[in-house]
Amino acid sequence: MQDQLLDDPRFTRTPYIDLHGWVTITRDPVGKGELFAMVVGSWRRVANKTQLAQLDAGTRQR
Repeated sequence: MQDQLLDDPRFTRTPYIDLHGWVTITRDPVGKGELFAMVVGSWRRVANKTQLAQLDAGTRQR
């Protein structure tokens, strides 16, 4: 997903750890909802099944 974000001028490669897919928000901060979606989407990529179930249970309660 790093390549997609880097097409947006608000993001740049994070020095030293860009090879791991990290990006830095550089300008025109993203909206709260957009940032939330990015963080949750990133978490879903690394979470195990139990963590995902807990996340989904918490999301449904909101």
